[in-house]
Amino acid sequence: MNRVDQKKAEPFGGNTYEMRLAKNEAEMCQALVFAEKEYKDMTVKISPFTNESGKTLETEILRGYYYNMTMLYREGYTNAFRDERIADALFTVEGKFNLEAGRNQMFAVRATTTAESEAGLYRAEISYYNSAGQQVKRAYVYANVWDFVLPEATSTATAFSF
Repeated sequence: MNRVDQKKAEPFGGNTYEMRLAKNEAEMCQALVFAEKEYKDMTVKISPFTNESGKTLETEILRGYYYNMTMLYREGYTNAFRDERIADALFTVEGKFNLEAGRNQMFAVRATTTAESEAGLYRAEISYYNSAGQQVKRAYVYANVWDFVLPEATSTATAFSF
């Protein structure tokens, strides 16, 4: 996932995304929501990833927690430091949230397959609602499940030695 500064509030205009994953795997993508004005007591919901035959994948949406971080960037031939507010997907979405004017709010969508999951394209819908319960934004997220199974055991060593 790309780290996007909360203050870098530029509408991207996108309303769809496709993840690709094997059977027996989990993948995440981020969904950024932005508004010109402040909204209080918003809610977000996601439908299960569902394919044409009605099969579903385990689906979860997490809210990004923003924190301050000094990032090192390369500008021409020199290094530069810049303070940013970036997010990690940490919390399962429960209850309401506020959307600050001119700022991004990050959510992460996770799809999880099993060894028995059907290969093919699945679709989920993310819906954002205002305090009156009216849908103010929606977007589709796709999960393309490939027709092979990842093993349970790790096949190669990792940087964390497991």
